[in-house]
Amino acid sequence: MTAVFMAFIAAAPPHAYDGEPQLVANPVDHVDTLIGTGTGGETVGEIDNFPGATVPLGMVQYSPDTVGNYAGYNYDNPRSTGFSMTHASVGCAAFGDISMLPTTSPIGTQPWNAWERIAHDDTEQGAPGYYSVRFPDTGVTAELTATTRTGVGRFRYPRNGRPALFHVRSGGSLAGNSRATMQIGEDNTTITGWATSGGFCGKNNTYTVYFAMKFSRPFTSYGSWDGYFVYPGARSAASPYGGGYVEFPAGSTVEVRTAISYVGVDGARANLAAEGGAGFDAVRAAALSQWNAALSSVTVAGRNLGNLATFYTSLYRSLLNPNTFNDADGRYIGFDGVIHTVDSGRTQYANFSDWDTYRSLAALQALLFPKQASDMAQSLVNDAEQSGSFPRWAFANSATGEMSGDNVVPLIVNLYVYGAKDFDVHTALRYMVDGARKGGVGLGGYVERPGIATYQALGYAPHTLEFGNNGWIADASITLEWSVDDFAISRFAESLGDAATAAEFQNRAQYWQNLFNPSTHYISPRSTMGLFSTGPGFVDTPSTFGQDGFEEGNAEQYVWWVPHNVAGLATALGGRAAAAGRLDRFTKNLNAGPNEPYLWAGNEPGFGVPWLYNYLGQPWKTQLTVDRVRGLFGPVPDGEPGNDDLGAMSSWYVWAALGLYPSTPGTSNLTVTAPLFDRVVIALPAGKSIRISAPGASGPHHLKYIGGLSVDGQATDHTALPESIIGAGGDVTFSLAAYPDEVWGTAESSAPPSYGARSSAVTVNVSRPIVTIAPGSSGTVTLDAQRMIDGPGGYTITGTSDSGIRATPATGHFGPDGSAAVDVSISVAPSVPEEYYLVYLDPTVGESVRRSVVLVVALAKAAES
Repeated sequence: MTAVFMAFIAAAPPHAYDGEPQLVANPVDHVDTLIGTGTGGETVGEIDNFPGATVPLGMVQYSPDTVGNYAGYNYDNPRSTGFSMTHASVGCAAFGDISMLPTTSPIGTQPWNAWERIAHDDTEQGAPGYYSVRFPDTGVTAELTATTRTGVGRFRYPRNGRPALFHVRSGGSLAGNSRATMQIGEDNTTITGWATSGGFCGKNNTYTVYFAMKFSRPFTSYGSWDGYFVYPGARSAASPYGGGYVEFPAGSTVEVRTAISYVGVDGARANLAAEGGAGFDAVRAAALSQWNAALSSVTVAGRNLGNLATFYTSLYRSLLNPNTFNDADGRYIGFDGVIHTVDSGRTQYANFSDWDTYRSLAALQALLFPKQASDMAQSLVNDAEQSGSFPRWAFANSATGEMSGDNVVPLIVNLYVYGAKDFDVHTALRYMVDGARKGGVGLGGYVERPGIATYQALGYAPHTLEFGNNGWIADASITLEWSVDDFAISRFAESLGDAATAAEFQNRAQYWQNLFNPSTHYISPRSTMGLFSTGPGFVDTPSTFGQDGFEEGNAEQYVWWVPHNVAGLATALGGRAAAAGRLDRFTKNLNAGPNEPYLWAGNEPGFGVPWLYNYLGQPWKTQLTVDRVRGLFGPVPDGEPGNDDLGAMSSWYVWAALGLYPSTPGTSNLTVTAPLFDRVVIALPAGKSIRISAPGASGPHHLKYIGGLSVDGQATDHTALPESIIGAGGDVTFSLAAYPDEVWGTAESSAPPSYGARSSAVTVNVSRPIVTIAPGSSGTVTLDAQRMIDGPGGYTITGTSDSGIRATPATGHFGPDGSAAVDVSISVAPSVPEEYYLVYLDPTVGESVRRSVVLVVALAKAAES
């Protein structure tokens, strides 16, 4: 009776449900582009979003810049250099091309360093396709809007008798410029030019952007500068620091239309002619309409206005990148430096921060916009055809090779499985396999998977400089990422009917096990000899950005990154209960940064962690932990827990707010939690939709626990939706509760799928692999073993070595947690010369054999001492 009563109380909302709120009619009303443009705290630093005007996936991001902020803008910084045409929410200086500053201040001697104070107050407004701000010291007011390839600015100068000046810095890109030019037109209404920049995160990439600018009225005077001197009356500048200025009568209102192109100045002029004819208000209205249509792909009903603003602003940021790269006539500059023309009706896209975006953004974009997502995938195939391999972290028309892994692969496969089918899938698979087998050699010394021959020979990336990047060795995280990448190849090949390739890469998907150290129960760096470092698996290294062997993180954070075989990972960690207990400790802190043994929710490797409890039989903890992480987001400038990384962070929030998450790259598995909205409608192609109902989700004390779930009217205890829902749509109904339900979804059969085929049954390590033994005597080493699959209970250990040295065979059974510490006796015959000898210990579990190496030092004198 007590159990029945408590179940009734848990299922009852704390307040009577007063009916379903209305679906949002105009999502744009809930977007504030100033959200997430500030600083996320000491660990996070700058969030790096920009508040300016753009359209979905547009070439132009017409937005303000503030002094000293590498991604362009920070809400906490009042010193603005003006507005530039290109932006990206990334962690290194990038874009900020073709900067312009309206001012009434005199030109001075260094206009290339000029800035003005902007007002971060209620007069600063950011909305989809529109931005406005005032400069209180000069009285200038600026408004920005945009089309796909043009930015339109409206600048109102005060009637105070001071000249209305407009600076244009062709040499003002955020990462600096190697070349830049500008030409002030003889008609006194136009400026054209170009700028070359690049060097993303210290890489050797370059790109050139061209521009054509048209003013609504003639300017009365002009001049230029080269970064050393100012030249009044000069119409041109050719300098990496160059720029110029034009002047209008005091009190003028000036509209400026600026188009860009990556093909040439003629391309920019053509883009301006194609898209720059309408007035400011008409362009703003069109941009708003585009955004309303795009954001209406997901309609929600909720009472919490803050959640609505955070959600729709996050969805907005999920639709900013990648960016249109071809001109209005279809031309674009390829990875080979040659001008190509995209097929009719298609778009060439650029700027894929794949390490960040494959985990959640790709799936969201493909689900909502399969046509555009197909073009994204085809764009990457085009890049590979032009350069010889898939680009890692593609920036404009170059592969930067930034970050580790081969994450363009799961990005493309996620696009595919979530709906993007219209691209050259067979060519895509061919390049994926080439990169995974041969490295994927591209242009200019770029290699998609450097060190691939060593990796294939050993079954893991060893801790050597071959797996270094920017002086940092990230071998352990590379092995984890490549395991995920190869799993994605396997799934992609299987879907295309290539069974042999699918089997090969399913085997490689389990290479993560080769770095699982049973002595520490961590994924750990390993030498080419197969030896793990002695000492603990996690090491606090506050002087560096993460632990040696890992990319932006540490061993405690990366041990959880086996998204395709969580069940196998749980077995390796001692079983579901033990893994859940370790996860409890790990999620005590939510945003700890790269050096603490806790979750870093503000960085991509931690994105999947809150959802792992669904695999471990404790789904109510997923519901609680996801809700805790959602609380790190909010409708304020500082309202994101980390760098947005081209929509990676924002897309995580979108999924979490919907109560869903694409938990396994390469599959369409959506695992669940309690949503933030009472009702959701996700539009799919052909008039289909996913319809989510969760009464009570958005109340003042929102119900954050799941008490029951049904799909298309059928009750289920599965913590993942059927994969068919991605294409067919369906009804998903949550029964929410105020308190944890520790029964629903807890069965082992309730967990989302894990893909453990081709797993090894055991991993082994001898933590002290050097032993000194006098000839004629024996010694002992301890071999640690961990069962990696459920089932086998026993093991056998045999040894091989040179004549005269013998390892005594051992047999035994694993403990309840699947571990074993086995003392193996090694004897050295009296006739063995004093020397160094290798002994190979071969534990066998089922059909799996793992080898450990022991160095025996035969030395009588040392033994006597």
